Amino acid sequence: MKFGAKVLYWHIAVTLVVVGGFILNNATQKVPAVVLGSGLMGLNWILLIWSWHQIFHKKSIALGVSVIVIKYAILGLILYQVITSGRWDVAGFLVGISTAVVTAVAFTLGGRLIEAIKKKLEP
Repeated sequence: MKFGAKVLYWHIAVTLVVVGGFILNNATQKVPAVVLGSGLMGLNWILLIWSWHQIFHKKSIALGVSVIVIKYAILGLILYQVITSGRWDVAGFLVGISTAVVTAVAFTLGGRLIEAIKKKLEP
């Protein structure tokens, strides 16, 4: 399985756990904002992986860097719009945004744990 697909699978798993936690705690009004923030971070992961692929495999540094710069400018505009519009729950949105950090930690630790289990199961 490719690196990008693994990261996205971990991100989806983290998002489902977080949304499930909100549903179990009867905070369903925050779920759409969590999904929006998490979806935005999923798109962020996709563009980040794609831009690094452009930089390392195709040696297109200008394209990769321009995508990163444009991506963060658009991300800033979206953050500003969501926070100032008042249509979305800001706390839920920030929880959704924070799933990017949780995904990175889960991907790193979960990958090591899976490798350790595989080594122990081998004869």
